[in-house]
Amino acid sequence: MLVVDDVKENLAVMSQLLKDEYRVIVAIIGEQALCLLANKRIDIVLLDVMEPSDNMLA
Repeated sequence: MLVVDDVKENLAVMSQLLKDEYRVIVAIIGEQALCLLANKRIDIVLLDVMEPSDNMLA
């Protein structure tokens, strides 16, 4: 599972909550998330759609 959020505290909380059920990878910016998606097999993405600097949904 890839968790994408620009708030580090949110990444920490989500990682802690999900770690027992999923292998969690985190990204703090959209560009990093896109790179991970291109290079790793990721089945689930939990995305903060209010990313201030990226438009990952475009």
